[in-house]
Amino acid sequence: MDTVRWGIVAPGTIAAKFAEALNKTEKNVCAAVASRTKEKAQQFAEKWNFKKAYGSYTELFADPEIDIVYISSPHVNHAELSIAAMKAGKSVLCEKPAAVNAIEFRKVQNCAKETGCFFMEAMWMLFNPTIRLAVDYIQKGKIGKLRHIMANFCFIPEFNPEKRLFNPALAGGALLDVGIYPITFAMRTAAAPVHKNLLTPEAFSSAARLGNKGHPENSGIDYWNAETFLFSKGNGSVNNTVNSAADAVTAELTSSIDSAFGSHADDALLFGTEGTILLPKFWMAQEFILSDSAGHECEKTKRPFRVNGYEYEIEAVTDCLIKEDQECRQHTIADTLQVIEVLDAVRRRWNMIYPFEKQTQE
Repeated sequence: MDTVRWGIVAPGTIAAKFAEALNKTEKNVCAAVASRTKEKAQQFAEKWNFKKAYGSYTELFADPEIDIVYISSPHVNHAELSIAAMKAGKSVLCEKPAAVNAIEFRKVQNCAKETGCFFMEAMWMLFNPTIRLAVDYIQKGKIGKLRHIMANFCFIPEFNPEKRLFNPALAGGALLDVGIYPITFAMRTAAAPVHKNLLTPEAFSSAARLGNKGHPENSGIDYWNAETFLFSKGNGSVNNTVNSAADAVTAELTSSIDSAFGSHADDALLFGTEGTILLPKFWMAQEFILSDSAGHECEKTKRPFRVNGYEYEIEAVTDCLIKEDQECRQHTIADTLQVIEVLDAVRRRWNMIYPFEKQTQE
């Protein structure tokens, strides 16, 4: 395989950003796009140079001239569509979270194993050169020993009860939409000293402000949440055991869809024994600020995206497909499950269950 032929499922705002980057990377072909209506697919195809447009996802999955499908539908459809695509013989890059819960994702994991198709969750942040620089600096001891992580992702979108963010039937809420970023960031940077992809917290606490039943605003979702994690240098599991090891790493994480706090609403800070790293807008970081233990700035680097940031994960996936790898070492299928299990554990702490999950349990 010298080139990779891409299909896009569910063309929306994120898919448009993805398509913009796809058009500006090498070895990739914009092959087809599918929406629930042919008209919407056609409009997207014309704007972003896709050769074909389909009015159903099934038609796109059946197209023999597509190698990989990028799925950007609401969370609630991710697992189902990923499985359908792989059963049709397509590789899959699926937007985060790759499934609503671990039960769903294990089905995706099993399908990838059974079909031999490539699968990756589209956690674009992990491929960002600035994030990778921060991980490299931690590994090289540039801030001494990593002690504490802070990360926030809080913003105030326009309220719409039917849209993905606010609709419990679509797995809405802050945690799965934006909270996954600070949680993944903490798990990645905490793992850096031991040269692992991710580290699971050994202990955690969490609180959330949930929608009230009967309130005009949607109930059954989290509008704000906060987590405190404790990581050790070993492989942990999410439980209530307090680890008092001197080399433990702690984290404070916040996400919200109804509040923000000024210029630091989506920043991250990494505290070490000999310095700190500040990443403004860490989830799409293009700036890196290193300071010493006294707070004096030592290094400030701006790393603007070549396109819009999606190009780095696209290039990583393209490279994997050309090499015929079944998964990407930078973000493996096991990594995705690890994060989803933590998200599940956090929601259990709040007793927040989506309506379709209740039906599954019954």
